[in-house]
Amino acid sequence: MAIPSKSLPKQRDYKHFATFTIIVNDTSHFNTTTLDFQIQTHNINTGFGHYVNLIQVPLKKKVSVIQLPLENNQAYLRISQLKNGLFETDRAFNIPNGLFIVEANDNITIYLSKNPDNAIFKGHNAAKYNCVFEMGNHNDYSLDKFNRYCEQKHFIKAYEFQAYQCDSILKVKKEILARYKSLISKDVYKLMALDLQSFTDLRVLGLCRTPFVINSSDQYQAAKVVFNQRFKSRKLSDFLNQSLVLQSYMFGDFLLSLEQLSLIIRKSTVTSNYLKKHNFADIDSVLNHNYKGSLKDKLLLLSFLSVDRKRQSDFIYFLAPTIKNCKSGLYKDEIQLYADRNKIGSATYNFALQDSSGVVRQLSDFRGKIVIVDFWFTGCGGCRQMAPVLKSLAQKYKANSEVAFISICIDQGKNSWKKSIRSQLYCSGDESNLIAENGEQSEVIKYFNVTAYPTILILGKDGKLISNSPPDPRDHLDNFNKLLADNLSQE
Repeated sequence: MAIPSKSLPKQRDYKHFATFTIIVNDTSHFNTTTLDFQIQTHNINTGFGHYVNLIQVPLKKKVSVIQLPLENNQAYLRISQLKNGLFETDRAFNIPNGLFIVEANDNITIYLSKNPDNAIFKGHNAAKYNCVFEMGNHNDYSLDKFNRYCEQKHFIKAYEFQAYQCDSILKVKKEILARYKSLISKDVYKLMALDLQSFTDLRVLGLCRTPFVINSSDQYQAAKVVFNQRFKSRKLSDFLNQSLVLQSYMFGDFLLSLEQLSLIIRKSTVTSNYLKKHNFADIDSVLNHNYKGSLKDKLLLLSFLSVDRKRQSDFIYFLAPTIKNCKSGLYKDEIQLYADRNKIGSATYNFALQDSSGVVRQLSDFRGKIVIVDFWFTGCGGCRQMAPVLKSLAQKYKANSEVAFISICIDQGKNSWKKSIRSQLYCSGDESNLIAENGEQSEVIKYFNVTAYPTILILGKDGKLISNSPPDPRDHLDNFNKLLADNLSQE
């Protein structure tokens, strides 16, 4: 089972580096704390997809020194602090929008103290790090008043108050950023300011999207009012010819989310929730109409990376025309790679993952079988809903030597994964239960661009892709069974 040449990230000859020295002043961090340095790659700069290079630094001594490889002179960086392998919100760095801009030749010393929510940066270009860290610790965002307004059916007041909270926090952060302006390079400062505004706008968009996600029709109007108050008169044309917006991590995500929510609000009524039936054709049409040049190409790439496989299965028909109309360069190359991996009939990644007995299983081990792959994690509500359906299907096809079921868990702790296997809340003994130990940084997750859970793929006996968006068996079991039966009869 051959792996396409583009199936895994190419090794790069890095020419740029930033140096980080971690000094631990509290010995309780030793052997319990790990710092995850997540560096954005490929210069795509987005929260969608999996453009991240992860470097983990276990703190085992007072001083640790690492060199972060950078593909270019500048990259975005997140630093997460894990305790005993777990992400805890009260740890230093684990802050909303904790997004640093790292540059080649940055030489930063990080001082970690006993206080879990404190860290100090010193050294060349340390100001931008201290600024982001200080801004990240100002997120006094409460739902108490919002919930009280909702209980009283004052939904517009509830949504307006939450938007007001977002703006109040933004104002504080802008004041912090302004204090550091003279200490940060002009270009980096502009990026930080744009990302800061875009992060806040994304929060408001998330707020306005909520009633459609939970299907609360009595709140649709409130979401529409706040959305229109904030965004209807926003002049986005001012940004269309600026290279800054392509470099920004947050702004492209904001634009795409804005257009997606605009469609949902415009096409929904009190009795009809467009989110439940939205297709890819609509967002493709909007992006092609409203944008041009490299910005349009980036937004189209992001629209594929963030695709809702359950409802937007038509995305597959827009890959070829998008590639044809894209300008040559970075975004076209990435869309082409995405198309290569999602093309029906394409060879797929021969992943190798451990099962619960510690045995490494490869996709090629299942050659000669149609393979149903289910991606999940412990605590995923949708995964728990999917499990009994897949359990029933696995039992149904148990005697059929031409069908195999594989579950791939992204839990970063083997203990929680094994406990979940024993509970059979997320999978069953009739499946081959595997673990992607690096979670969302695992190559199998990156290759298949798994961004939502559960995600189901169907692979053929030859390892080629049959479907990356099959009918959801929770809602369309007959159609799912028909897809399996049709492919079994073709073999």
